[in-house]
Amino acid sequence: MISIKRYLAKHNPGAADVFRRVITILLQAIELHAVEADEADHNQFRSTIREVTDQFTDDTPAEQSLVIAGSVAATLRDYNERTSRYIRAQSSEYHRMISMLTETVLDVTHGSKRSTQRLREIEQQLERASVIEDVRILRLKLDQCLQSIQEEIQQQATEAATTVGRLSETIKESEGKLEAAAASADSDLVTGLPGATTAERALVSTAQGGRNTYAVAVVPNTLQAINARYGREAGDHVLRKVCEHLCNSLSPGDAVFRWRGPCFLALLERGPEVEEVRSEMAAIAGTKIENVTEIAGRTVLLPITLSWSAFAINGSRRELVLRIDQFVATQGGAEHRTDARLSRPRTASQ
Repeated sequence: MISIKRYLAKHNPGAADVFRRVITILLQAIELHAVEADEADHNQFRSTIREVTDQFTDDTPAEQSLVIAGSVAATLRDYNERTSRYIRAQSSEYHRMISMLTETVLDVTHGSKRSTQRLREIEQQLERASVIEDVRILRLKLDQCLQSIQEEIQQQATEAATTVGRLSETIKESEGKLEAAAASADSDLVTGLPGATTAERALVSTAQGGRNTYAVAVVPNTLQAINARYGREAGDHVLRKVCEHLCNSLSPGDAVFRWRGPCFLALLERGPEVEEVRSEMAAIAGTKIENVTEIAGRTVLLPITLSWSAFAINGSRRELVLRIDQFVATQGGAEHRTDARLSRPRTASQ
């Protein structure tokens, strides 16, 4: 196995250090300049990229570099998708907040027809605002309008005292919806399962619990071929079928997540012997999965077999995540060798 540094030193002396420096700078830029939406998700993303950067050294094998690159690309893609969903959900919720606050303020003030019309116009313009300058102008208009309303509020102090509580409850309800939107940003759109970020947090909390818990990575073997032949919709159908099979086959207390790529990750609390988990997973993977679907007006039987690998949850989260990603990479058609520390991948036929 030839490292990047040795390969470049042989074919282009002096370029190895430059190559490594370029990769390191790019990884640091990805970490430092990622857009922040949800603070916890942003910190988790930066931590993951920082850990990957620490793994990249002069002696990193070329094969390992490909695994690292794939892991970074998948992590960046998933984070950007979650951030986009979070921002859209947040913007939508803000618009709802504005509408609810407008109604509450109008109820509080019993304002004049002129004040009511001005406030509703500002509400509509805020929903259509596309640039920050528009928002700033509207903020000034809102300030003037609210000053006028404040004068009316002073004339209605008795009624306002009763309805201020409603305003506080509305704000608390909106904050709760924003938190719910942040939690759902990591949900997989195909299966509805929690995504890789939630899974990594679960790995950390599970490791700290001190129980006999195992992580099991499960990958459908024929997914790429099905996508290529029948289209992504058929592949999504396979993923949903595998998700249903795992959720029905595992114990009610087991947690199932959608990992990066075509992989599912299950957290199983079992006895101290990993063979118990391997025996259970061999039975689950060996069960025939019937998957008949309609494609282009004809009934098609899509064959589904599963590869899996079980990992004891101990040591550092970074090492465990890397081992899981290495296993997934070996199942994706790439020419990567499985790390000797991994348990041997098994299919339904084994």
